[in-house]
Amino acid sequence: IMLSGCIFGPQAGFMVGAGAALVSNFFLGQGPWTPWQMIGWGLVGAGTAYFYRLWPGSKPFGLALLGLIWGYIFGWIQNLGFWLAFVYPLSIQSFLATYAASIIFDSLHAVCNFCLSLVLALPVLKILQEYQEKISYRVLPVDDNTFKKKESE
Repeated sequence: IMLSGCIFGPQAGFMVGAGAALVSNFFLGQGPWTPWQMIGWGLVGAGTAYFYRLWPGSKPFGLALLGLIWGYIFGWIQNLGFWLAFVYPLSIQSFLATYAASIIFDSLHAVCNFCLSLVLALPVLKILQEYQEKISYRVLPVDDNTFKKKESE
């Protein structure tokens, strides 16, 4: 999701993230968490695209660090959805307890994002760049004499 945003831009990054959450949940189960996943993963794709535009050609470590940060942010978004949908009463204590209960999972998620991004960022970016070149087009200027018949004919 992060790398699709880097190559195809923030709109495509958001749509890849939101679409991945929606489609994967057809197999894993839809629920009140689905919109929160769609928002979270969409923000990952779009946010990474904006980061990559500010620092194009970021080294794998920079993208891996961003993956670490997004791991926590996505967990916090999911926790907010869980807290609003499933926790009663809605209080500051229950809010903090919800976030405290997920810190180990969120940390594992963030560290795995970091490690996978460190190893796979460059090869996957290369594949996506090649794909983008194949599906993109450009408009070439037309010379005024292109469509005129040659005088010798």
